[in-house]
Amino acid sequence: MSEEELKRRQISGAGGGGKGGGGGSPDPPEEEADTLFSRSQARVVVALCEGQIQGFVKSERRSVFLNDTPIETDDGSQSFEENSIELTNLRTGGNNQAPLKGGFDDVEIEQSVNVQVRQSTGQTSVTTTRSDLDRVRVRVGVAALYRVDEDNGDVKGSSIDYRIKIRDSVSSGNILNREFRINGKSRGPFEEEREFDLVGTGPWTITVKRESSDSDSVTDVSDFYFKAIVGVIGSKFIYPNTAVLGMKFNAESFSSIPKVSMLVKGKLIQVPSNYNPDAVDTQYTNAYSGTWNGAFKTAYSNNPAWVFYDLLTNDRYGCGDFISAADVDKFALYDIGKYCDGRVEDGRGGSERRFTFNGHINNRGEAYEVLNSIAATFRGMLYYHQGTIVPVQDSPSNSVRLFTPSNVIQEVDDAGNLTSPPFTYEGTGRKTRKTVCMVSWNDPNDLYKTKVEYVEDKSAIEKFGHRELEIRAFGCTSQAQAQRVGRWNLITNLTETETVSFKVSAEGFFILPGEIIEIGDPSKTGGVAAGFIGQNSDKSTIFLDRQVTLVSGTAYQLFLLINGKMQNRPVSTRAGNRTQLSVNPAFSKKPDIGGMWVLKEDNGEDEVRPYRVVGVQENDDGTVSVLAVSHNSSKYGILDSDTIIQTQKASVATVDPIPRVNTESIEIEST
Repeated sequence: MSEEELKRRQISGAGGGGKGGGGGSPDPPEEEADTLFSRSQARVVVALCEGQIQGFVKSERRSVFLNDTPIETDDGSQSFEENSIELTNLRTGGNNQAPLKGGFDDVEIEQSVNVQVRQSTGQTSVTTTRSDLDRVRVRVGVAALYRVDEDNGDVKGSSIDYRIKIRDSVSSGNILNREFRINGKSRGPFEEEREFDLVGTGPWTITVKRESSDSDSVTDVSDFYFKAIVGVIGSKFIYPNTAVLGMKFNAESFSSIPKVSMLVKGKLIQVPSNYNPDAVDTQYTNAYSGTWNGAFKTAYSNNPAWVFYDLLTNDRYGCGDFISAADVDKFALYDIGKYCDGRVEDGRGGSERRFTFNGHINNRGEAYEVLNSIAATFRGMLYYHQGTIVPVQDSPSNSVRLFTPSNVIQEVDDAGNLTSPPFTYEGTGRKTRKTVCMVSWNDPNDLYKTKVEYVEDKSAIEKFGHRELEIRAFGCTSQAQAQRVGRWNLITNLTETETVSFKVSAEGFFILPGEIIEIGDPSKTGGVAAGFIGQNSDKSTIFLDRQVTLVSGTAYQLFLLINGKMQNRPVSTRAGNRTQLSVNPAFSKKPDIGGMWVLKEDNGEDEVRPYRVVGVQENDDGTVSVLAVSHNSSKYGILDSDTIIQTQKASVATVDPIPRVNTESIEIEST
């Protein structure tokens, strides 16, 4: 019967009679229920991390997401069909961890075939790519399997007979030759697997042959396919130093392998022995106990300072083959780590830690670039100094040195006349000033998708226009932290706009990048005299290395750098030419002989100005050139206290107004 005849038979009815007689309609065609269902499973081993981790944040099934959907919600509801997903116990990445159970201790190598097998065209063969297999699974299937009865149109099940043969590489005959049958009904695709132990010498050739007659009629649907072979190596793998999780998915639950994401507390890293990472989010005062002796312990922490230290010193995935723990200034990192854990406003009426790092590194990169990316999360940088890796951070700190024309190198001509000023200043161009910052960060309330935090300075926009700066906050999962990142970039860009360069002698070898220095320059601040502290000086009487003239009726302030902090006291000495000055009240400590003093008229103007050292270079003549940028020490209070989280998607953090640097910057119009 042709296809067209079959269709007419199925839709036509018998002739009916009129009243009082006539034949009745025949029974409509019936269809049997499907009896064939694919029960194949996908087995996936997910590598979470190189090294040991602490574990899931929540329970296992609530911490694993498939296609951005948790397997189990927080209220206990199941997001997928019951028993369709199986999780094998997480292995946290120990060196001697147990193998995964449930079939995950084998290694499987799948070779796709996807060839239709017909009786008329003969058998289909494929050879394994490995010679060390222990078992093989042969996967076959049908696109559909059913038969239509030509007499009444009923749809019923059918069957296919097929044969699997296996031959090794040296035997003349088959080591396996068996016939199998698929029997039942399915309107859709159906697959099944047959597993066999392998003997002999590999590689092996697997052959699939259709024994049943081919199906070329619409009434007998049984297209048969050789889908794949899966080679199995029966070795037990423990994946040392790798956190792994085994997962199984039923084939009918997913059309393809789903995207897997997990919520975990990550790597266990080296942290100070007196540090309690679990206390930083609950009671900060308990996070650090006593004085640190320099020893470490292993714990989970997302403090970026100790993530940075781990990448520096780990010899498997970090720089440990080239940098030892002794090469890192860990005590500088300790101060940075404590600053990172400081509590600041979160913009919602509460507080949070100043800096955290919740990122993952999933590809290779240049060590210096990766380390600087981590350091940037705590506003830091690193440099190499006298065999030691030194981290520095833009955070509140005291001045360490004072420079005046008295202790810098000045160029003079043969007649002793000054040919260039002791300090050379430059300013940034107005066109380089940024007024809006777009900060990319990852939102934990939206499955850690990337969001953009908009931060602006209204007064700067009015002055310079709308000029955007785009920043990626690596490892940032806090909207408030992203806002602080943007605010820091704007304030720094808009207020720290002046650089100064000068030369010093041997003293320059003790200057380090990142340090804060003070400069007292008479050309910038009127009424300034400076020099070296002479012998016999004490807390209240300072002997000078030169004579100064005090004008009657003018008040003066004397500045000294004591214990790394600039102190000033009113001068009580009367007018006249003086080589010693008395102050009242006295300084907190006796000054160092040979240290710097600065005498300034007390007229309300800036006295000495702070700068942050950004570069130190030794010259051929034994001098040292220093490059520094103006430092706005008042910005830190604004950074940590002006956080505003709006209810709309894009919050606007207004820095209005930004405090000016206590200097008059030189602005150079860029071309």
